[in-house]
Amino acid sequence: MPSETSRLLLPSPNLTDEVSTKSLLADTEPGLGSNGTSFQNSAARPQGSQGNGAWWADESQGGKTTKKCRRAVVAVLIFATLIGAIGYARSDKQQDEGSDVPPKHSLIPQTFHHVSTGAIPLSNKDPVHDLGLAAFKRPKDSRPPKFLFHDEKHSGKSRVFPTNSWYQNLLMTSDGEPSGLNRVYSIPYLIDMAGAIPGLQFFANHIAASTSIVQIYSMDEYGMVLGAGVDHHGEKRDKSSSHSDRSSDGSDSEIEKILSNQYFVRNMSSLSVTLEWNDFPMHASIAKGMPYVTMVYDAIEAKTKDGKHIRPTINSIKSLAADPIVDQHKIKCDDSKTFRVEREVEMLISESDFSWLAFFSEPVNVRCVSSKESGFSLQVVGTVDARDDFKTKPLVVRVAWLKSCSTGGNPIYCHQELMHPSALMLGQGLYGDILRNHSNYYPGPDAKFSYAVDESKDKIALTFDWDVQRMSPDHDDADVSNSQLITFALPHHYDLFETMPKFDSQIYCVHSMIGPACLTRGAKWEIDEDVPDIGMRAIRPPAPWAMESLADSLKDDIQFTLPKYYKKGAGDTYFSGKRLAKLGRILAIAEETIEICNGKNALYSDVCNRISLPSSKDMDNAVSELRSAVEIWVNGSAITPFVYDSEWGGLVSCGCDFDESTRDCRNRFPDCPTFTDPGLDFGNGFYNDHHFHYGYMIYAAAILSHFDHDWAREHFEDVLLLIRDIANPSDDDDYFPSWRQKDWYQGNSWASGIAMLYLNGKNQESSSEAVAAYEGVALYGKVMIAVGEEAHDTKLTSAAREVYAAGLVATATELRSTKMYWHIIRGGNDNIKIYPQNYVEFAVGMLWQTMTQFQTWFGSAPYLAYGIQLMPITAISEARDGAEWAKMMYHSLSDSCYDNEGCTETGWGVGVQAILATAGHQKLALNKTEMMPAEAFKGPAGDGHSLTNTLWYIATRPAVTPLELNRNRGNDLGDEPKPPSEFTLTDCGRPASCTDFVLDTIAGLYSCRQRIQWLIWQEGKSETEACGQVAGIENPHECGACDPAEANDDSVTAETPQCGACTESECQNELLNRCPRYLKTYVCTGGSSRGGCSSVPWDLHGQCSSCCEISACKEHPIAPSVDKDSSGHSSKSDEEDDSDSCPICEKDICQSKMNLCPIGGGAPYLCYEGESKGGCAPEPWAVGTKQCDKCCKVVDECKN
Repeated sequence: MPSETSRLLLPSPNLTDEVSTKSLLADTEPGLGSNGTSFQNSAARPQGSQGNGAWWADESQGGKTTKKCRRAVVAVLIFATLIGAIGYARSDKQQDEGSDVPPKHSLIPQTFHHVSTGAIPLSNKDPVHDLGLAAFKRPKDSRPPKFLFHDEKHSGKSRVFPTNSWYQNLLMTSDGEPSGLNRVYSIPYLIDMAGAIPGLQFFANHIAASTSIVQIYSMDEYGMVLGAGVDHHGEKRDKSSSHSDRSSDGSDSEIEKILSNQYFVRNMSSLSVTLEWNDFPMHASIAKGMPYVTMVYDAIEAKTKDGKHIRPTINSIKSLAADPIVDQHKIKCDDSKTFRVEREVEMLISESDFSWLAFFSEPVNVRCVSSKESGFSLQVVGTVDARDDFKTKPLVVRVAWLKSCSTGGNPIYCHQELMHPSALMLGQGLYGDILRNHSNYYPGPDAKFSYAVDESKDKIALTFDWDVQRMSPDHDDADVSNSQLITFALPHHYDLFETMPKFDSQIYCVHSMIGPACLTRGAKWEIDEDVPDIGMRAIRPPAPWAMESLADSLKDDIQFTLPKYYKKGAGDTYFSGKRLAKLGRILAIAEETIEICNGKNALYSDVCNRISLPSSKDMDNAVSELRSAVEIWVNGSAITPFVYDSEWGGLVSCGCDFDESTRDCRNRFPDCPTFTDPGLDFGNGFYNDHHFHYGYMIYAAAILSHFDHDWAREHFEDVLLLIRDIANPSDDDDYFPSWRQKDWYQGNSWASGIAMLYLNGKNQESSSEAVAAYEGVALYGKVMIAVGEEAHDTKLTSAAREVYAAGLVATATELRSTKMYWHIIRGGNDNIKIYPQNYVEFAVGMLWQTMTQFQTWFGSAPYLAYGIQLMPITAISEARDGAEWAKMMYHSLSDSCYDNEGCTETGWGVGVQAILATAGHQKLALNKTEMMPAEAFKGPAGDGHSLTNTLWYIATRPAVTPLELNRNRGNDLGDEPKPPSEFTLTDCGRPASCTDFVLDTIAGLYSCRQRIQWLIWQEGKSETEACGQVAGIENPHECGACDPAEANDDSVTAETPQCGACTESECQNELLNRCPRYLKTYVCTGGSSRGGCSSVPWDLHGQCSSCCEISACKEHPIAPSVDKDSSGHSSKSDEEDDSDSCPICEKDICQSKMNLCPIGGGAPYLCYEGESKGGCAPEPWAVGTKQCDKCCKVVDECKN
């Protein structure tokens, strides 16, 4: 089948900053100064090292290179690099704000043409039998659930499993039967397997935001299931009985549970996971960006043990709100009849107001059941041709979310903030026709990401191959090229394109956790990324005015030694890794300053004559210190050694039960506490943060290898173990999963591993440490290329090139996602919003799959949320932290640090000064850094920094227009002027009433804003004319608050008429005043939904007859659970907590579908018995009352 690709050209995440002025000699011959001085003398390099016989070793060359040969190699490499410099010069590219950029030279020596694809394993060495690691069999309770894996790959010798993948929650079903925690976010759907029948349960969702949290919410009762259910036709059943085989909360219903929801993994790829169910022959591939949910049936009928029929089924616990539309015609949903479906069924579900489209690969006969008591079920009872062989030609059923606001009956989903200024949303325009026209194509089980790094080009080719399948292989398509596959692309995919993918000249998007996801087409996406600049040095050398300060700091820093316990390998892998990289950075900067002063640049002559730089002996001693400290971790002799986890397939630290009094570990191998304590070493034994930890070590190994080539060759395979654990590019490595942390669709990594299931999915806190980890991989590969070429070792060189390429790809993609989803720049990206306008911060502290938080695991102060995105400081930091973002966030960062005692002393102030320099105040930042106390570089945030490295970064910042500072602040660093206001369409001359809420209200197919904007842009109408037409004539009910003709009424009230401010009695009513607080919170005060909470006004024509705004009540209403004494004060002491009235929820309650309380949100107290069962409150409930009999507190870790 011919293939058509959708070619997407992305600019570099570095923008115009990927050029280098590092000396050609330094780049081509690591370890040599510009005057030829070598730091690889006898003190720095062991003599006569012959390597360790690794598969890549070139035995004919041995471990030495003669001086004559070395000089020849240097000459060749210099010539090759000069040729590369001519070929890659781009003198027309400019720096930020107009400063000149020198031409870019070849990134690595070009001795032959080479294309790296990641298909070949970096190594075939067995970590245990070939490399000497100890194998460790972890406890049973944290092993992979082997019953999930039936395929041959996981039944033989090879036992590697994902630990941090985006679909990891699906692989963590400990008892076989999935729960609501085994849920993934596939964009746009939330998906789990815990529905009323076996199959995919999928949820439309709503995004809500406060000033510091963005979260995806869904209502479990609004979910749909595509799977298989028992045919109960003809049975006499009570009205209260469900047509489902399980109840809505996943427990046994009134009918005996007949079918199990258990599944197993049929296939895993870099872009998808395919599941198959035990109780019916059906399977589904789940990939991100799917507009449809797809099930493939290898049979359309099976039988239970007692002879009941099982059939393909679409199920909802809510009934239909209207008769289904079958092939464009309405059909009565009648259990007594079957009807024929040629192609599609449109379903409108009650209460949710969602419309769904179902597509069938061939004509089928179906039976429809719908009632308020039993919900809705659409069941396939046979194909029209009555065939019974479905092995070669399976039945395929697809379901897609068509509309979120079908009739206007659900106020939450009928309010859609416009995230893309020119896009249409679900259900608008021709969206339904697009779904129909493209329904025949779906992603297959082998959807894969791949790359190609061609060293002869300055591009990285990224390919997303969706393994396109056709629902109807014999479908009469004129175009069988698979170009008809549609998927959603994220903002970092289409960022800065000349044109967005369009359908009939229109862009269609849906809200996602990280901005508008927009439809595109193509069997493959081919995205060209520019190669990020990788090196030990910045784009420009340190400024002459900073050299004296650098020289002074180097006098002390070059003497830096690691604590003795780290040098013995006692301690954790994170903080030890930071110290190793710290010394590596000091050595790299020392080498650079020595080369500058040994050169002939007149700009530096005066200052170089005045300063004293490290001697050769100083350098040799520092290299020796680094060598001994790095080697203890990679050669297996550490007190807490690395071991091989033979269950999941990974490199894990044994763990150190550290004794502060002896500065040693209480344990020795094989006592490995890291496998039983998920909190030890930040969860290293449970695969948390591996890329953070090992990235620092790999970076240090790269610097050491730069200075000591013999050590580099001898320990190449040892360092590769670290790299294979976090950046193994090949599926053919039998000992490590490929790309442990990377989510290739989203671009970023996920730090959380297998320690526990979170309802919000995977998470990553420090985007900057993820970028730095992959920078370390690329740098190590680049250094080892030079090492291999120096030794004429072609196998080593080839392996190093693959390492370098893998590091480049991971760095480039991590950079792009970091700058898009962790760094928030308002008013950019053509006014595309990544997060809702209620989220006011300029950074993300923690990104989950379904939640964004401006906080960290260890605190919520702004300087922590910003600071964790600013470490470490290396050469790649310039590409990471742009001047525009620095200027926007600086005032918030600096003010928070100034206002919090200990910020500077613990090391967080380093990031403040780095951002100040980036914002144009280099000299001020340098002065402030020199005044920082010495302990700032020893604290928990500063121990990976050094004074030298901080001064170096400040001194290498480009000249930009400086940020205007307010000198009235006591910190002398000043405030940033407030950023420009975000793009807004108009207020129609009625700023008091024509709010964003009104403008984003759906009126018919479009929101008020979209319609007004279209009239202005396309019809040339004035603002007043457009607003008058839409708000005064076309849609006065929804948009009337924006009618310019009614402007005089604004002085009366601007409150939404149907939900005015709550009265005092309503504010004090405990049933009503229990809502989590949104920017505005509306409570239903009458009707069947009395006590219900919403972030938008209620529709008073349905389940709610009256409502009020509870957020208009006084700041501190009476808390419903606190008993007060006669004086009106709480009878609890300050030391008492709420554990008696609302203890921490038990595990079964936490994981039940009754629990809708947002983790990390403002309403953690769950009522689980009483009239308010399922309610969430910001204060503990008054237990024992009619309102709530029992309650508990929802926390991240509920009781076991």
